[in-house]
Parts: sequence; structure tokens; C-alpha cells
Amino acid sequence: MSGIRQIAASWSGPIIAAAEFQRRVETWDLDRGERIAAFDTTVEFSGRLAISADGTRIVISAYERNGLACYSATDGTELWRRKDLKKVQVLRFSRDDRLVLCAPAPQPYQVLDRNTGETVYTIPRVRKTWESAFEAFCVHEKQNLIAMTSAGKRLVTIKPEREEYAFTGVAFGPAHLCVSEVGGDLRCFHLPDGGLRWRYHAEYPKRGLVYVLWVCYAECEGCFVGVLMKDLKDKHGITYALLKFAPSPEQPQVLVDPLAGAYATAFAKRGSRLITSTGEVLDTATGERVLTLWS
Repeated sequence: MSGIRQIAASWSGPIIAAAEFQRRVETWDLDRGERIAAFDTTVEFSGRLAISADGTRIVISAYERNGLACYSATDGTELWRRKDLKKVQVLRFSRDDRLVLCAPAPQPYQVLDRNTGETVYTIPRVRKTWESAFEAFCVHEKQNLIAMTSAGKRLVTIKPEREEYAFTGVAFGPAHLCVSEVGGDLRCFHLPDGGLRWRYHAEYPKRGLVYVLWVCYAECEGCFVGVLMKDLKDKHGITYALLKFAPSPEQPQVLVDPLAGAYATAFAKRGSRLITSTGEVLDTATGERVLTLWS
């Protein structure tokens, strides 16, 4: 399998999906190291890809004509399609795995029944949402990030620290929330009081950007892990590194540098694995390669 541009994994499940530049999608079992299925879809490079925690459904978005569609992850059967939901730039399954969350433009944030694709309800003025796997907490991205309980009680408002507003990653741990942003620090907040617990500041070059692009909680290690992006505007281009924010989050361990194929990655199996576009599966405790799915 070549030309992987998107990888989707749930936080807890062993089944992942990988999509090529367009059309072709494969599903893989991390526990067995085997491919489950390969099939054509309407996925596009500008669209999005998500997989359910139980590994039975994948949802893909095409930017314009074909809208949003759900397929069986085991044989590629199309289960439903919403052609009216276009330009979807956010796509994921809910914490309980019963709903599909998506943000189609210019419509409000949609919450869909995963079995039928019908809209259950909408959330106005929200760009993205994230849910905790540990407590009944969630985060809504509006102009700022709003962390709240599932009952709607606001816990903390997190403002961007740089003028180039763009949050790139949000990850929950037990009673903690980690947030990264373009060109900014990685910050960790305690919930429910919202106090800042620690921050990681990458040394910024005179030219270019260095910041944590993706972050995830690794349950087996009891800490956060992240992918650092380094765009130094030099002959090496954009490079990546895998970091573990323990035992000192302010001075993380560098597990892999450079990290190959990190332009498309996904954390899986409760944060214990990182899958890259080269098909390598890395142990986030040590950075060692434990499996190669495709090449």
C-alpha cells in the first residue's frame, strides 16, 4: 500500500483505517498485524477519515460532490451517505461510539446517528469538540477552547497564546487536559479547577516553527506523548520527533528523532502505539518499532 495520506484510529480499539490520496481505504488489526479489508470509497485528500472504537464502521468525507459516507470496516459495504454534508473538516466518533460528530461548512456542527446518518442534534457556533475517555468532560472550540462537564457546567476557558490562532491538538488524561497550538507551548491543565499544571516550551528558531502538532495520553505510561513538528525553513524541510512527557514534562524524553512518515499519523490502543504513514507501528513507551503493517 503506497501513498498513505490519512490514518484513523480510535483511542481504545485495535482496528485502524488508512486511506490513500483518494478512493482506496484499508483496515488493519493491530493485535494480529493483519489486513482486514481493502476497498474503494469516495474519500479525498481534502476530506477526513474516522473509525469507530469497535472497529466495525468507518466514516469518510469528500470535500464537495459526494458528501459524507459510512462504510463497513470489514468488507467496504456502503451503509449510508449524506450528500448534503460537504466541506467537512472535523470528523470523529463520540465517546460512547454511538454517534458521528462532524463540522460541515457552512452548516452548524452536526451530531449524527452512526447507524443511519440522520442528524440527532446540532451544536451552533462550535468548530470542533473533544470528549474525555476518563470523566464526563468535553471541550468545545469556539474562538477559545471551552472545557465543560457533560451537564454543561463550564470548567475553564483556554485562550490561544499566539496571534496565529489555531489549536492543533487536544487530549484528555485522568483529570487533565493537554492543549497544543501552532507555534505555541504545549499546556496541561488540571480539571475540574482549570489550573495550569505544566507547559512545554520548544526552543523556537529565528526562522520557521517548532511545536507539538499532535498529543495523546498514553495510559500504560501514565503520561502524555506527542509528535513535535520542526519546520526550520532549511534544506531538511519539515521533520518530526516522538516525545514522551515523563518523568519531567518540561523536559520530555525524545524517543524518535527524526520520525519518518509523520505527515500522517495516529495514536492507538489507549495511547500505547503510534502508526505512521510508512506503516510502522511504534511503542510510545520506548519508541521502538513493534510492527510494520504496509510498506
